Amino acid sequence: MNQKIAVFIVGAIVLLLVFTALAFHCRQPEKFTDIYNVESSKVKTLLIRDGNTGEAASTSESEKITAFLKLMDKSSFRKQKNPQTMGWSYYVDLYENEEKYVRITFGEGVRVEEIITSGGYYRVNTTSYYSISEDLTGMIENFYGLLAEEVTRTDSGNFAGQIDEDTIQIRISGVPDGYPPRLFQLSENLLKNFNEFNLEQEDEILFQYRDNPGEKPVIIHIEKLINN
Repeated sequence: MNQKIAVFIVGAIVLLLVFTALAFHCRQPEKFTDIYNVESSKVKTLLIRDGNTGEAASTSESEKITAFLKLMDKSSFRKQKNPQTMGWSYYVDLYENEEKYVRITFGEGVRVEEIITSGGYYRVNTTSYYSISEDLTGMIENFYGLLAEEVTRTDSGNFAGQIDEDTIQIRISGVPDGYPPRLFQLSENLLKNFNEFNLEQEDEILFQYRDNPGEKPVIIHIEKLINN
């Protein structure tokens, strides 16, 4: 009998150690991209909403989406129990398509929800709560500010040639002769169908662009003007 009791106790201790190890492993800190488990190329749109003003800013530019995910990975996420209440300062929606998106809500901790939409309705498929090693609120606020401050400018000029796959030259209207054409970068979406414009040297164009500090301005729209 004593031997059976001893075996039972040893077995119980082993099981306890196994469950403890599993629980510890499950609560190990993870990167956000490990939790979310998606490549930035699959995210079509990123939207950030300010909890104080209710205003939102968004982008579909892959470079900015990649930069945001890298920002998120600066902190470690550790899964925790569901809090009873949770205020929020910002939330971020990452849209893969029209049927599914992930919402990350920032407050005292972080809530990550997978949301399924259909016929104008939505349901929360999964919800998880995390504590984070570094407060990301300030960085999210700065990122939101950059998106909100983006200004689309409109100008006109004459097409002066394509330098490489994503760079073109434009002689801006009103700029005196003798000044070199200005270089612009084609946006990712514009790059896909740029050849369809069939632009030739000196064609007059109307275009919209956004400043890109430290880099070439990014053209997001072009219209070929036809003189009657």
